[in-house]
Amino acid sequence: MNFRMTIAYDGTRYLGFQRLGPSDPGNERTIQYKLETVLSRLLESSADKPGVPAKQAPGQPTAQGQHTAAAAGWPAVQVTGSGRTDAGVHALGQVISVHLPEERLRKAMGQAASEDYGTFLTDYMNRYLPEDIAVLSCEPVSDRFHARYNAISKTYRYTILEGTVPDVFRQKYEYRVEEKLDLSAMRQAAGLLLGEHDFGSFCANKHMKKSTVRHLQAIEIREVPGNAACGTAVVRGSRRIEIDFTGDGFLQQMVRILTGTLIEVGKGVRPAESMPELLAALNREKAGYTAPAKGLCLVRVEYENKETVEYE
Repeated sequence: MNFRMTIAYDGTRYLGFQRLGPSDPGNERTIQYKLETVLSRLLESSADKPGVPAKQAPGQPTAQGQHTAAAAGWPAVQVTGSGRTDAGVHALGQVISVHLPEERLRKAMGQAASEDYGTFLTDYMNRYLPEDIAVLSCEPVSDRFHARYNAISKTYRYTILEGTVPDVFRQKYEYRVEEKLDLSAMRQAAGLLLGEHDFGSFCANKHMKKSTVRHLQAIEIREVPGNAACGTAVVRGSRRIEIDFTGDGFLQQMVRILTGTLIEVGKGVRPAESMPELLAALNREKAGYTAPAKGLCLVRVEYENKETVEYE
């Protein structure tokens, strides 16, 4: 059976979503490895008895494939994420897909067999995952569903605290700038970045061999209503700004470089009208700095409805 799970995580102490090389000790600090480890332990508790192996669904890892993965240092269960998030980046709506053998899942459920699969898996994973990773929902989907390849758009949010006083309770999730930002100029620059372009200037991977063309569908820059607060105290002269980026895909650190560039526009360091020139340059050195990872969060991933609810 194939499942779609929506997960949230605080990326502060992790090296990113994607696990590292086989048997790399750093795997313990990746989101993917944590998810796979919990799911693998679930299936280990219901190992198949000797006999004729069950028929595999299309795209589902075979028992031999799972054994090979485990021997190579990977968990037996492999999950696929909608995309990578870098070290320190958070998620409110990351999506993964994972194939699990139905017979072994039923055995693992035991007395909980009256529950639906999604409820059981959600409860089980939230019981054993670290407190900074949560499964928000889980549902069976078509065997053809793929969390990465079926995604039609992703939305990332970057949060900025403008002011001289840090919010000690939220500083792990926002980037503070002391200067007053010109949001009108930032919006003007953002408008010039929309559409399908080669975003080579906004890619951290200087040796990128694949296409760097992406379609940036929307950039929304807004001030969160009210003064920014630190705990229960209102900090006068400060404000919280959110920038939402929606596109069909993003390059390595692309959102953070776009954010750093827009902040420079907001500070008056570079003119808003320079965006077409930056795009044409295809040179990372021409764009702005890379904003810190802690302010970035993957908010949601969109799919065609038929790809997410269909189950055969």
